[in-house]
Amino acid sequence: MKTTLLLMTMTLLGLFSGCKTTGGNAKAPQQPAPTMPQGELVEVDYHYQGMAMEMIGSPRLQRQTDGRALLSFELYGQERQFEVSDTLLAAARAIIEEERMYEYGVSYDLVMDGAMILDGYSWSFGATFLAADSTQVRLSSRGSNAEPDGDGLYRLRRLLTDAAMPFARQEMEQEQGR
Repeated sequence: MKTTLLLMTMTLLGLFSGCKTTGGNAKAPQQPAPTMPQGELVEVDYHYQGMAMEMIGSPRLQRQTDGRALLSFELYGQERQFEVSDTLLAAARAIIEEERMYEYGVSYDLVMDGAMILDGYSWSFGATFLAADSTQVRLSSRGSNAEPDGDGLYRLRRLLTDAAMPFARQEMEQEQGR
């Protein structure tokens, strides 16, 4: 009787004290902290979509196999492409590193318990690095009405759209002169 009473008491104490057991020395696997990809930045792209149409949209900067750097973007919905200085790739790489954009999550979404967002926005960012052994490392992140902390997306967007602006102006002047 005393043994049964003791077992019941121990069981109740275990339930009320929140006792948990694990199967041996089980530990949650530790994920290594993300690190900045090594190698040359060969492509970076940024896309933003909101309620208003952007004059310059979806800028994409990439190094061609012949070494040239090309900036492509949409000018009021029409695809344009221009050769630019490769220093633009170095500037984009610096932003990615300084703003720790390699630590961005895969996806950012605003959760609002069933509420609808009527004037929302979405974005995506991608970057491809080419290592010395010719392997590629791709970073990518996207979001809908939410984004990571910091100024990385803003700075990258500014860099690419500011670089596209002189070409866009030139295109618009040519259109008006026709």
